[in-house]
Amino acid sequence: MADIFVACTTLGALAAFLQSLEDRREGARPWGWLAGGCMGVGVLFKGLIGLVLPAGALAAFLLLSGEWRSSETWRRLRLPSAMAAATIVAVPWHVAAVLRNPPYFEFGLDSGPGLHRGFFWRYFINEHLLRFLGARHPPDYGRVNLAWFWAGHVAWLFPWSGLLAGLGNIRREVSERAGRARLMMTSACGFALVFFSASTTQEYYTLPAYAPAMLVLASFAASQPRLLLLAGRAAAGVYALALACSVAILAATGPPPAGRDISAALTSNPSAYTLSLGHFRDLTLDAFAYLRGPLAAAALAFAVGAAGGWAATRRAGLAALVAA
Repeated sequence: MADIFVACTTLGALAAFLQSLEDRREGARPWGWLAGGCMGVGVLFKGLIGLVLPAGALAAFLLLSGEWRSSETWRRLRLPSAMAAATIVAVPWHVAAVLRNPPYFEFGLDSGPGLHRGFFWRYFINEHLLRFLGARHPPDYGRVNLAWFWAGHVAWLFPWSGLLAGLGNIRREVSERAGRARLMMTSACGFALVFFSASTTQEYYTLPAYAPAMLVLASFAASQPRLLLLAGRAAAGVYALALACSVAILAATGPPPAGRDISAALTSNPSAYTLSLGHFRDLTLDAFAYLRGPLAAAALAFAVGAAGGWAATRRAGLAALVAA
């Protein structure tokens, strides 16, 4: 899936924008070109979202910090250079695709089977606008419940979820480099979550929010070792619960029947398959008879996490390593 590549290009663009704010040389354009190049590559990977995510994060940063009022900030960002680079990288392929697949410009908002309206309509209207609105054809995707979409990040961020308590310490102070970087990364994470909350959302859409989130959480952990130790203790408790569940499942399952494979033990839940994790509903207790080896390995990892999280009480770095 292209989302992880868009996560990389978004982070690259934001890193270049941050560096451009640090660079006080007159006429120093490389950072603007680098930021734009990253956004252009992101567009080639997954469409306009490769431009929307870094641009939205930058806009949020400028608003939260109050830097939008500074003409010096706008000069250092070198946005004309960035947009020129993004255009050079991304536009030629799109122009060629439109010319090779007419009709060239079709703006109809109705989508259905058998419609052929050329690349421009399919790419910009059907796959961007109508997908965002939930009206794209074919309707082979669903929308994750919004409450789970947000709360689920506690699971996706594990074992570092306990560090989320540090988000209350966010400051809008950008007078020094570290504060500026923290606010930029927080803006990137927050914008991605809010933007996709308004669309037809799959769980993996928020992958671009994770690198910025981890940088912010790591910054909190480095400055507040006690928070890291508490998070390690919380993770150890979850690991212990997971260990108990794994052992219970291993005890409840025996060797799989001879001559059969795991497909015989799975259920079918076609109504769930419009979500990326929908196939988890297929997994039954009987299916774990075919997964005893991986489950035993996972149980061993859970045991290490549970024991280590409680044992590493004096060294925050060791606690983080054990949790990982």
